[in-house]
Amino acid sequence: MKLKLPFLGLLTFLFFIHTSSAQSVRLKKTVLQAFWWDYRHDNFPGSWADYLTKLAPRLKSMGIDAIWIPPSYKNQSPTWVGYGPMDHYDLGDKYQKGSPNVNTALGTKDELLRMIAVMHANGIEVIQDIVLNHVDGAGSQQGIGGIDNHSLSLQSNSGYKNFRYVSYQTPAIDESQDDYFTRSGRWPKNYTNFYPNAQNACCNNEINSPYFGPDISYESNGIGQSSVVPTSGFPASLGPGRPYINPTQPSDYMRTEARNWILWFKKQSGVDGFRWDAVKHFPIYVQEDLIYNLKYSLPAWAKGGQTMLNIGEWIGSKGDIDGYVNAVATGCAPTGDTNNGCPAGQGREEHTGTFDFSLRGYGSFGGLYSMIRGGGGFDVSVLPGEQQNKRYFDYGSFDTRVHRSFSFVNSHDTYRPILTANGDFTVTLSNSYSSGWNFGNELGGNGGHLDPREPRMAAAYAVTMAVDGNPVIFF
Repeated sequence: MKLKLPFLGLLTFLFFIHTSSAQSVRLKKTVLQAFWWDYRHDNFPGSWADYLTKLAPRLKSMGIDAIWIPPSYKNQSPTWVGYGPMDHYDLGDKYQKGSPNVNTALGTKDELLRMIAVMHANGIEVIQDIVLNHVDGAGSQQGIGGIDNHSLSLQSNSGYKNFRYVSYQTPAIDESQDDYFTRSGRWPKNYTNFYPNAQNACCNNEINSPYFGPDISYESNGIGQSSVVPTSGFPASLGPGRPYINPTQPSDYMRTEARNWILWFKKQSGVDGFRWDAVKHFPIYVQEDLIYNLKYSLPAWAKGGQTMLNIGEWIGSKGDIDGYVNAVATGCAPTGDTNNGCPAGQGREEHTGTFDFSLRGYGSFGGLYSMIRGGGGFDVSVLPGEQQNKRYFDYGSFDTRVHRSFSFVNSHDTYRPILTANGDFTVTLSNSYSSGWNFGNELGGNGGHLDPREPRMAAAYAVTMAVDGNPVIFF
């Protein structure tokens, strides 16, 4: 590492000319991705949040401005990473999917909220991973009551599309069908809320294909009642205190409920920003709606405001990710500028960035991936041009450039090693790109993962710090 300091100096010189700004203030955060796939800590079993809480002072001393945490709501198993949400309103405080499994992989709701508070006390923001493309795990602990036998329901996901949730008024009793059909928790869902339904077909594009679980149909007419839950009355075994839950649904039910939930979550948790999962797979207009309302419609103490971090997981080339930033941008937001026919003091706001997959490996020269794997012959002067174009947004109202993109080397999606029982790699570095990794589940282009044992990893992270965007350090 003798060349480390001169190399950092060279990077600073090369990239400074590419980051000059007309704005007086530039907001750029160093982000820690505070988890990996199948994350765990043996000293903090079932409570990753407590582990992060303990790390907070150290992270602050290292210069971390924000941490990105995994999904914090209930999956069908507390050991799941979080990307198969079952009940968005259960943050680790409800007995369902098998008592006494209250916690999520992050821990209990109390542990989650304490971690967020401690991060804030140390001046660190918390970026919450959000999954709103799909849900999973319908039914009681054994799946009882989760199947709707309507022919449209059975066309995907084996018909598991009846979602009912416990509440304090209707706790879990015996995991029977009667128990499940009478649970009154918020945001119940029926097969009509997923693809396919009577109005919306399935499985012919990125939006309506169930890649990860029952795929939400956000169209205003994607509504209706369950075909197997009675619409009135109550089970004889439970009595009138537990009526069946199968109400009619108003137009735009799923979009409205998604908005209600995420505004509740922002107020409930106090998180500072969001990483939006699988944004290619649910409608842009839903994302735009939710992000705008998070930023501007909440009370002053809860709203995200102009500088709130939002990052969409769109995997693709420079044109693809720039296109997403442009598409999800909001018209007539309070930016302090006047354009596109907006009222004075408002303009078109590019409020959401993307992971810079172009810089990471999809660029014309192969980006950071090719630099690391290039054997010493890579021309680093091409790296500024490998960046995506939509990297920041300038706010005239307070003379500030807010960096929106995330420059990164690895993530939970690109980094899927096969490890020994002791947590060691199963192959040497020389064999790392031919075996010893879960290649089929890696994303990111140009071969997926970058082995942390690579001698040029430090140089790659130096680049992410020097270029535009918010640099992300992988845990």
